Amino acid sequence: MKKLLGILSALAIAATAFAGCGGDPAPSTGDTGNTGDTTSADSGDSGEKTVIRVFGPNNVEEFPAGQDENNNRILDYIEQQTGYDLIWEIAPKENAREKVNLMLTSGVDCPDMIVSGDRNWGLDFVNEEMLYPLDEYIANTKNLKNLLTEDANKMMTFDGKLYGIVVPQNQEATSGFIIRQDWLDKVGMEVPSTLDEFRAVMEAFKEMDPDCIPLTGSAGTGGIDGVSGFRGAFGIATGWRETDDGKLENTSITQDMKDFLTYCAGLYADGLLDPEYVVNKTDQLNEKIVSSRSGMRFVGWADVLNLRNGLAEKDPNASFAYAYPVGPDGRTGAVMNSPARIYFWVPIHSEIPDKVVDFVDKYVEEDVRMVVSYGWENEDYTIDSDGVIQATEKAEEIRYRIYYQLWDSKEDFLNRCKLKGFWPDYEPMIKFATVKDPMWYAPVIPEVQDTNSTLNDLQGQYFVKFITGALPLDQFDEFVSQWKAAGGDAATEAVNNWYTNQ
Repeated sequence: MKKLLGILSALAIAATAFAGCGGDPAPSTGDTGNTGDTTSADSGDSGEKTVIRVFGPNNVEEFPAGQDENNNRILDYIEQQTGYDLIWEIAPKENAREKVNLMLTSGVDCPDMIVSGDRNWGLDFVNEEMLYPLDEYIANTKNLKNLLTEDANKMMTFDGKLYGIVVPQNQEATSGFIIRQDWLDKVGMEVPSTLDEFRAVMEAFKEMDPDCIPLTGSAGTGGIDGVSGFRGAFGIATGWRETDDGKLENTSITQDMKDFLTYCAGLYADGLLDPEYVVNKTDQLNEKIVSSRSGMRFVGWADVLNLRNGLAEKDPNASFAYAYPVGPDGRTGAVMNSPARIYFWVPIHSEIPDKVVDFVDKYVEEDVRMVVSYGWENEDYTIDSDGVIQATEKAEEIRYRIYYQLWDSKEDFLNRCKLKGFWPDYEPMIKFATVKDPMWYAPVIPEVQDTNSTLNDLQGQYFVKFITGALPLDQFDEFVSQWKAAGGDAATEAVNNWYTNQ
């Protein structure tokens, strides 16, 4: 599979290059004949503007009647300010990766820039030699080079070359437990902190209402999705962690994982964890919270607003507290966001990598960023005497601007977070995200990639049975043996070959 994309691409380009990408792919050295100048958007002597094809992620917003992704005021403004003509393609809601693969292998309608928040896409593209390194172009920019960070760039730097434009992270909070504050008031308890306190709160909820579900959640594909908020208290928030001797170990096979599963199994056995844990889907989880059937759930910060709004319609006195458990030895913490928020990749099919970087360099100018983030001043937003931006009702007409939001500062994110009502859920969860993932900068490791699905499936099968009591925890060692034999040992050796030599 390692060279499959490259082989298919080579065959396809010969037949379809002129139909799809306008010619032969530019050389992988990045020599386009204009490596030192990223100031002009004109295409040669014709006076016509350079056309850049952008493939961007989907979202939930709709375009006003008569408009679409290539016909709207926001895109017109971006084109005007940057000097480029844009063809913007929004990824399908499903199978977006398959669509990208098809474009890259067929050479038909292939983009000049791919926008995605999934680093795994980029890892695969680099492994298949399908991307330009962009260091030389970024070095010639006016604005962009000053906005990039070393930590973020490391996410896509391999063999000393930077494969893509890496937008630095601007969000701190990730996830936490939401707990019905009014239920806590009824049972006379404080917001829990320790594992014992979490369990005591669930027991109190159950005593208050025997029909309630103290903690709802879903097993998910990994078997532990709905209870993963307890992992930090056992020191296993991440899939891999550093040992005392400076190596990495997979947390799935540790004694701490067994202790975590034992804790969760106790909750399930005592009726504190949702009896429908195995079969719950997102809609069911939402309904149980909104209808006051459940008093606690582990959730990402962005998902809480709809739950709060739905709950307020049925019970105006209801509210949430936010918590994260601490283990008996003081261990705690949710996984932090990685240093990178989103990635822009330039496929080797593109003949204009210098122009793509120049487009982004012009896009990050403050005038463009403000319009894409908020619209037009005094029309879609106002700025009060304290410098706080407030959206107007008219701003609702350009909610689709999210599709074009390529760059985002921390300040702009926090301001929109407040404007859109997310702040009450985002702010209290900031302090929970304290654990760094040692695999943030890992390249493609074939031993991990090839066994990941098998090992995850094995984990899911065992862990959900451990939690529900279908298997006794005495068989945890059996799981460990099978995990190692199914490729876990090979993956661990390969991970440490990278980690100790990076």
